[in-house]
Amino acid sequence: MVAGSPRAVRRFMQLGSAVLSTALDSRRREIAVLRGRTRTRAPDEWAQHEQLARAVGVTDAEIDALATEEPVASLDEECNLICRVADDVTRRRAALRRGARADHRTGNGPRERQG
Repeated sequence: MVAGSPRAVRRFMQLGSAVLSTALDSRRREIAVLRGRTRTRAPDEWAQHEQLARAVGVTDAEIDALATEEPVASLDEECNLICRVADDVTRRRAALRRGARADHRTGNGPRERQG
């Protein structure tokens, strides 16, 4: 998914590390992860984290909102904010990936751009 772009991989790993080491409780963490999986269209990861989310108390209605609302607005204020952050991070990651693919097609990789 992001392996073609070292910058995107670094940022993706930073996001994963931040989510896992954050002060978010496990319920809010799974909300963040599920929202990220929705935006990146990662069905295998979604299925795994959907089970984890249910185990930590995320309701069917909340899971449905994470999968369908653009933007998520029906959760509590803090969870809506978590979803907005997840949306922003995944949008930025997608932009980095698009840039890396364009660089690859044009031959303007990091070495070529450094001059």
